[in-house]
Amino acid sequence: MRDASILSWSSDGLKCGESLITASHSPPAGVGELGNLIAGDQPEYGVLLTARAENASCWWRCCLGVNTDQVLRWSACHRYEPFWMLRTTGTSFTDVPPETQYLLVELTGDRYILIVPLVDNHFHVSLSGTENGNLFVIVESGDTSVVSTEVDAVYMLADSDPFKLMRDASEIVSHIVPNCSLRRRKPLPEFIDWFGWCTWDAFYQDVSHEKVINGLLSFKAADLLPRFLILDDGWQQVLADGNRTVRLSSFTANEKFGHDLTPMVSQARDLGIQSIIVWHALSGYWAGVNPLSFAEYEVRIKNRSFSAGILHHMPKFNSEYWGSTIGVVPASRISQFYDDYYHALAIQGVDGVKVDNQCAIEAVGEGEGGRVALMHAYHQAIEGAAQRYFNGNIINCMSCASEVFYQSSGSTLIRTSTDFWPNRPETHGLHLITNAHVSLWFSNFMHPDWDMFQSGHEAGPYHAAARAISGAPVYVSDKPDGHDFELLRKLVLRDGTVLRCRQPALPAKESLFNNPLTDPVPLKIFNYNAHGGVLGVFHALHRPEAPITIHCTASPADIPDLHGDLFVTYAFQTKEVLVLTPRGCKTIDIEPGSYELITVVPVTNGVAPIGLLEMFNSAGAITAVQHNQSGEMRVDVRGEGPFGIWAADKPQRVSSNNGELEWKYDDRTRLVTLQLDSAIKWITVVGV
Repeated sequence: MRDASILSWSSDGLKCGESLITASHSPPAGVGELGNLIAGDQPEYGVLLTARAENASCWWRCCLGVNTDQVLRWSACHRYEPFWMLRTTGTSFTDVPPETQYLLVELTGDRYILIVPLVDNHFHVSLSGTENGNLFVIVESGDTSVVSTEVDAVYMLADSDPFKLMRDASEIVSHIVPNCSLRRRKPLPEFIDWFGWCTWDAFYQDVSHEKVINGLLSFKAADLLPRFLILDDGWQQVLADGNRTVRLSSFTANEKFGHDLTPMVSQARDLGIQSIIVWHALSGYWAGVNPLSFAEYEVRIKNRSFSAGILHHMPKFNSEYWGSTIGVVPASRISQFYDDYYHALAIQGVDGVKVDNQCAIEAVGEGEGGRVALMHAYHQAIEGAAQRYFNGNIINCMSCASEVFYQSSGSTLIRTSTDFWPNRPETHGLHLITNAHVSLWFSNFMHPDWDMFQSGHEAGPYHAAARAISGAPVYVSDKPDGHDFELLRKLVLRDGTVLRCRQPALPAKESLFNNPLTDPVPLKIFNYNAHGGVLGVFHALHRPEAPITIHCTASPADIPDLHGDLFVTYAFQTKEVLVLTPRGCKTIDIEPGSYELITVVPVTNGVAPIGLLEMFNSAGAITAVQHNQSGEMRVDVRGEGPFGIWAADKPQRVSSNNGELEWKYDDRTRLVTLQLDSAIKWITVVGV
C-alpha cells in the first residue's frame, strides 16, 4: 500500500489541455482542479481526474487539495458496511467518511459541485476526508496481482442547479465508466406496478409452503390480493459447517417445501399471484456454496478480506456474520452455475429472483481478478440467466457498491437502504432519508427499491406514505394476522396495481444539506406523476424523551421543473385545498412519526384535476390531461373512489366515456367531486 504522489487531470474525451494538478499528497490549499471549480472555472463537460501511482500497485491513495473558502457545507453517501450506504453532512472535508461514493458540495453564490469517485474494469475508487481538510482519493483492485500506475479516478462537475447537475453528470459518467448504463435506458420489470407481499418479516427463516399459502389466504379474506410474491430466505437446502458458516447444498428446495416449489407456485397462482420471485444470495447462500455439493463448479473456500475503508467502520467484519470464509464459484464457472440454477427454478414456475448479500463477493476478489471484475462476472451471470428464464426480473439487494450501480447493464431494480426494522423505532426516519439521498445520485443508474414494510405496524402509515411517493415497488411483509387493510386501500387499487409515481423520489432542495435526524427540520421529498407532482413532508427526528412538533412550509417551488402560473395543492392528511402561486407557501405542522403528502397540479383554463382523494398519491390516478381550444378538458383516469377536480367556477357539464356523471360543486373549496368506478376511463369538464 502506498501514498501515491500525483492526482492529475486527464484529457480523456472531456477537454484537452495540460495537467493542472501537480501536487504531492499534501498540496497547498487551492492547488488543483477542485480549486478551479470552486472559483467558477470549469470546462464545459466537467473535469476527469486520473490518479497516478509512482509504482504499479493494487492500492494507493492521492490527496485532492481543496480551497474551502467558498465551501458552505456538503452532503455525502458512504458505505458504513459493504452492503449499504448512509447519508452524512458536514462543513469540513475532514469529516467526509471513508468509503464515500459521492459528495455534493454547496458553495457561496448558490453554486454546487458534485465529486464522484469512479470504477473501471479493475479498480474501485472512493473518497475520504483528511486531517487537514482535504480529500483522499483511494484506489483499490482487491487483488494483489491486479496492479496499475494510473486510473481515471474522479469526475467533477459544477452547476447552479443541483438537480440538473446530477442529470448532466450522470450522462457523462455513463460514457466514462465501462459497461455503464443509465436507468432511463433500461426496462423496468412489469411487477413494479403491482402490489406485492414478501415473506421475510412475516416468518423470517421459519417460512414453509403452508405458511406462504395461509399468508396469501389472509389477503384473500379481505379481497385485497397481492399480485407478486417474494419468497425470502428459508426455502433453500443448506449445510452448516459450524461457526455460523452455512452454505447452499442443492438447487432444490428444502423439506419445508417438499423439495419442490411447484405445488406452492401453483397454489399461489390460483390465488392471483402473477409473479413469483425467490430469494438467494449472490454467492448462493450467506457463506456461499458447499464445495462437495457442487464439485462440478470448482468451488473454492476463500477467506473474506474487506477493504480498509469497510474495516474502518466495521473492524471485525472479516469474521463477523456468517463466518470468515465463503464457498466461491470462480468467475470462469459462474455463468454455468446460474444458468443451471435459474433453469431449475423456471421449471418449477419461478419467474424472478431477489439476489441478496451481493457485496460480500468483493471480499474474495484475491486470485479472481479483483473485486470489480469478479462482481462484473457474477452480474453478467445472473443478468444473463435471468433474461433467459425470468424476462430479466431481478431485485438487487445488499449491493450498494458503486460498481453494482454503474455496471449492472442487465438489471434495473436495487434496494437503496438497509431493511425496514420493525423493532427499531429510531430507524424509520433514517430509512426514508437514506433512500432519498442515495437516489439523488445513484437513481440515475438504477431504479431504487425502498424495501417492504408492515401495514399493521405502528409506523405503517408513515412508511406507506413514503412508499406512495417513492416511485419504487410497493410491497409489505405482513404477518397473516397483521394487516391494516384500510391503510393498504390508500395504496392499492382493486385490480392489485398501485398508483406509482413516474420517477424515483428525491430530496427537495431544502433537504439536500440539512439533517432531519438531529435537527427540528422536515425531510422533504418530491416526485412526479403524469400530471403534476407530489411533495412528501416527513418528521424524521426521533426524540421520544422530548418530542417536538415541526413547523414548516410547503410550496410548489419545492418540486423542481413544475410548469405553471398557478397551482392547486391538496393535502392528503388534512384534505385542505389551496391555490398557490409558483412560490406561494402553505404552513404545515408535523407531529413525531407523522407526515403530509401534498398533491400539486397546475391550473389551466381555470381547471386543475386532483385525482382520487382517498389515495396517498391522488394524482397518480390521472394518466393524461388534454385541453382543447373551446376550453374543454379531458382527463384520462384509472382506479375507483371519490375523485376531485378544482374548478374556478362551477362547470356547465361533467361527463365521461360512460355517459353523464353525478357530481357536486363546493363553492367554498371550488372542488368538483364525483365517484369514479372501473367503467370510467376518461372524464370531460366543460364550461368553467
